[in-house]
Amino acid sequence: MNTQHRRRRASILFCAVYSLLVSWTAGPVHADILYYELSVGPDAEAVPMVKLGDGYGDLASGDFGPPRNAGLQGDGTARLVDSGTHGKDGYYIIGLGATFTVELRVKANGAVLPASGNDRRSMGIHDGGNGRGILIEPEGLTLVSGTGPVGGGFAAADLTSLHRIRLTVAGGQVTLYDLENDLDAGPGVNFAVLAGPVNLGGSGAPAEITTGGGLSINTLDVINGSSVQNSDYTLDWLRVDRGTALGASDDVIPDPPPLSCSSTVSPGLPQSSTAFQGEAATPPSFAYTMTNTGASAIDYSVQEVTASGAATDYDWLEAAPAGGNLPAGDDLVVTASIDTTGRVAGPYTGYLRFNDGCPLPAACVNETFSYANGALPGNGAWTGTAAAGEIEVLASEVKFSGGTPAGDASLAVNCGPDDAGTISIKVQVRSGAGDNTIGNYQVFDANGVMVGWCRLTGTLIRASNPLDAGAATPIPLNAANTELEMRINTGAKEVQYWYGGVLQATYPFSGSAVSTLGSIRFLRVNRTDVTDEYLFFDDLSVSIVEQYKLRRIDLTVIGCSIQVLEPRTRALGPCGGTSITTEVFTIRNDGAFEWTGFWASEFNDDDDWLTLQYTSAAVPRGGTATVAATIDWSLVPSAFPGDDQVGVIRFSATCDDGATFVSDTPPNTITLVDGMPQVIKYEGDVLPSEPDSGGLGSGISFVLVNDGSIEQGTIVSDPDALDGLAYRLQDTSLNKTKWRVTPDVPVTPAIGATIVGRIKTESAAGTPSANLAIYDTVISAALYWGGPNGIVREIERSTPVTIIGDGEYHVFRLTARDEGGANGIVVRAYVDENPTPVLNLTNAAGVDTGLGVDALGFGAGSTVGEQVIYFDCVYATSVGAFAPGEETACLGMGLVCESPCPVPAVDADRDHDVDMTDFAVVQECITIGNPVPPPLLGICACFDRNRDGIIDDRDVAAFTRCASGPDVPWEASVNCPN
Repeated sequence: MNTQHRRRRASILFCAVYSLLVSWTAGPVHADILYYELSVGPDAEAVPMVKLGDGYGDLASGDFGPPRNAGLQGDGTARLVDSGTHGKDGYYIIGLGATFTVELRVKANGAVLPASGNDRRSMGIHDGGNGRGILIEPEGLTLVSGTGPVGGGFAAADLTSLHRIRLTVAGGQVTLYDLENDLDAGPGVNFAVLAGPVNLGGSGAPAEITTGGGLSINTLDVINGSSVQNSDYTLDWLRVDRGTALGASDDVIPDPPPLSCSSTVSPGLPQSSTAFQGEAATPPSFAYTMTNTGASAIDYSVQEVTASGAATDYDWLEAAPAGGNLPAGDDLVVTASIDTTGRVAGPYTGYLRFNDGCPLPAACVNETFSYANGALPGNGAWTGTAAAGEIEVLASEVKFSGGTPAGDASLAVNCGPDDAGTISIKVQVRSGAGDNTIGNYQVFDANGVMVGWCRLTGTLIRASNPLDAGAATPIPLNAANTELEMRINTGAKEVQYWYGGVLQATYPFSGSAVSTLGSIRFLRVNRTDVTDEYLFFDDLSVSIVEQYKLRRIDLTVIGCSIQVLEPRTRALGPCGGTSITTEVFTIRNDGAFEWTGFWASEFNDDDDWLTLQYTSAAVPRGGTATVAATIDWSLVPSAFPGDDQVGVIRFSATCDDGATFVSDTPPNTITLVDGMPQVIKYEGDVLPSEPDSGGLGSGISFVLVNDGSIEQGTIVSDPDALDGLAYRLQDTSLNKTKWRVTPDVPVTPAIGATIVGRIKTESAAGTPSANLAIYDTVISAALYWGGPNGIVREIERSTPVTIIGDGEYHVFRLTARDEGGANGIVVRAYVDENPTPVLNLTNAAGVDTGLGVDALGFGAGSTVGEQVIYFDCVYATSVGAFAPGEETACLGMGLVCESPCPVPAVDADRDHDVDMTDFAVVQECITIGNPVPPPLLGICACFDRNRDGIIDDRDVAAFTRCASGPDVPWEASVNCPN
């Protein structure tokens, strides 16, 4: 019997429960089959698996971006990755009973790590009484209990490529079979037994499956939640035969019946090609296989399109055949050819759109809110924490009311195009009362990535950029119900906001988002001042309005080119330490032409302490040359003015095509930290993104770390802050806010770095987040302070300690340095400047955060935790790892912020009132009329309330708002918080 079946994939329209009453010559009746074909998520089938965490991988650990690319691959396969300290990611199903068979086509992408431990698994099975974990590795499968491998449970199989496996659960035992080949040429089948039968007694299965029999994929949870689990495998499909125990002589579980119209296109991931200018590309073409997986013939077409799917024409790309008829069950190869003729150097990106002409699926959601009045959670499959009076149904409309406490309502959606396309989310909305923000209307993909976001007031909606909290378009609401639509373009990774049929705004969302929606959420904010504010929603609908297969092709044409090899930068010092005098830079000709010569020069400056030496000569394609940079320390000034503390070297070459030359100028090629160490001083009185927020006149500010961070903080009046102002960050479990300094600050492991913050945590719950951080490729470190719970934790190495906790301000100091020798990497944390660290990690593991730049930063960075934290100030430097007080000799100052101004800041004579005596000092500081205002020093800097470096009429007006009169004690107010 031929067991090689052509595969037909499921789609979102396919009913996953397939009951057959078919008698097979060599097997039992297949009565109750569940199909998970991985064209859609296993939680999107008619009998769905339950999703935990981020499903295929962990979003915070970067599993969904390159190089892992966890999730649906677009070709009918899915990649499941676990790469961090997380443990709640995966899919599971229960209720399979004590007897069932699982078949899967699987490939291992790497070993399961650690090599030993009690919580390793890639899958799990359970018969209602006991269970086992399953490791999926290149050399085969291993059954594991809670304490390690099970004797006799190793199944040798070549899983370096896709391989078909059967797991049969019956009689308290599990047996593994190899379905790849029929072992004999006679009638019937005879599959190889790989392992077993093995008793299921053990605790290796996930805790989610304890009764009723079940199956899990990915790790789901771990017995020891702090363990590091590494698992990575690809599933082509998975099928479950409930109530049937298939053996070696039984045929495979039958393929699902094909849909009337469906297709697949592989490969699904972007393809890339390179070419030297004037030469052919490598590879010169890409082959895409389009398979008609439906029951009827399809008329297909292949178009060149933009990222959003609109037709265009790339003169360097051609796909053939461009269209035709494809019979049911057949496949064809479409070749995308690259023509580099006349192509100048540079990057090129093109997209191909594969259309199969299949009808769109039915609407995913039609919600009229026609159920009983009351709080929205608990009605119509909505879940959440909202109570009556917060988010409730009144006369078939949702009333969204302001007030406190916060509440939320979420609806699971499971809706998306087959590959790429547009999802329409429509809801009727009408105005209510109030102009304050009372909540959010949010849409998330199947992995929890935000793809649509509206901030709500009673009379206005702010259509927001999911990647930038500061970017939003206001939409005034009508008194009558008007349609608000989010069009989620999964190909272009952008969302459009329409109101009343008119386009209002278009914003991008994260490129890691998948094409399937996961949930729609209403979220109230916790505000006591918006009790009487509200608005109304009605008639929510979700549908797919366009779907197609989108494939991206990248072409890079290399012309005259230069590459500066390591070292690209060099930090020298610190603080009088041993200094390097000569650094040799290697440059390589990685372009299409021979260099006729090369040279190096100082960029935009000529420092007499820096000398460059090289011999210009022809360099063949692929060859290298060297440039020596020598520093004369006798000529280095003791105090560095302007940019003289750095030497920037420009490396240049001329190519033999006679027309082009090229340069590469790595920033801060030589950085001197001996003479003028850089200190970052954030005072918490402006948003971190404001210019000079890292110190007045410094040119230093902060940007959000590029890992999905969004701005969630505000500047608030706080009498406990040294200057009366603090940056308050309310970090939710849905998002994170992590700031890093810009421009980048070089961090050298052997020198080390220090960051000190005066912070207080009001509340914290869930997974700890990074509040103070040092970013580097080796000595990265991050500190968490839990406030009332007393937890101090070094996040990168998951090392905690508990001290007496409270909600008051404390000074925390984090240092990291690679000391070498017996100590290795040393990470220390200090509290309130006590010279004895509360955490002292020696020979710590090296950590590369993968940020791509060196930096120092702060914030709250967990998407599975919540924290309300105040930053009064954050000081930092990258020229040493200093214990409390040690920095003064090097920096000429301490890193612990002190109040620079009286309270209030305009009380010049510090007599606790604000009167004409103080105003006389203001007059002496005024800089109006001075074409070159001098630097503001002393008390004059305190009068500069808008931080623009001058004292003018606006600062005088701010002073006036603080005036109390002689002998009248000043008190904080809305007009004068400080």
